[in-house]
Amino acid sequence: MWKRGDPEGSVALMRKAAAALEEIPMMWDAARLRRQLAGRLAEVGEVEEALVELRQVHAVFAGLGAALEFEKARMQFREIGRRPPPKAVGEGVAGLTGRELEVARLVVRHRSNKAIGKELDMAPRTASTHLSNMYQKLGISTRGELADLIREHDAKVR
Repeated sequence: MWKRGDPEGSVALMRKAAAALEEIPMMWDAARLRRQLAGRLAEVGEVEEALVELRQVHAVFAGLGAALEFEKARMQFREIGRRPPPKAVGEGVAGLTGRELEVARLVVRHRSNKAIGKELDMAPRTASTHLSNMYQKLGISTRGELADLIREHDAKVR
C-alpha cells in the first residue's frame, strides 16, 4: 500500500499486524514491524507517533538482547533527528548507563564537576548533565543521596 501511494492505509495495516503479532506473542517480529511503522510515520510527518513506536521497539529489543535490531532502532532515532534513550535497562542503579556510573563513582570520591570532567575527558557541563539525568532516573536530588546509593550498590555487588 505504501508503494502504491497510500501511506495512511499502510500505517493502519502495519499497526494492526503488529498488534496481532504481539497477541501471539511474537515480540521480536512485532518490534521489527513497529520499527518499520515508525519509519513510515516519520516519513508522513507524524514524528511524535514515530517516537512512541521507536521507544517501545527500543525497550523490546533491549529486553530481548537483540543487539543488531536494538542498534537499528537507535540509528532510526538519530535519522529522525532525535536522541535515542539510554542503553541501560533496569531500575535503580542498574538503570544507569556505564558513563553515568563512572560519574557517580567519582561523586562518591567527592570530585567536583570540574574534576570529573577532567578525569573523564568531558566538559564540566556534561558531568552536570549526567548528574541531572541520574537524579531523575533514581528519584533523588543531591550528590549525597547519589553517593549513598552507589556505595550501597557497590557493597552488594562485591
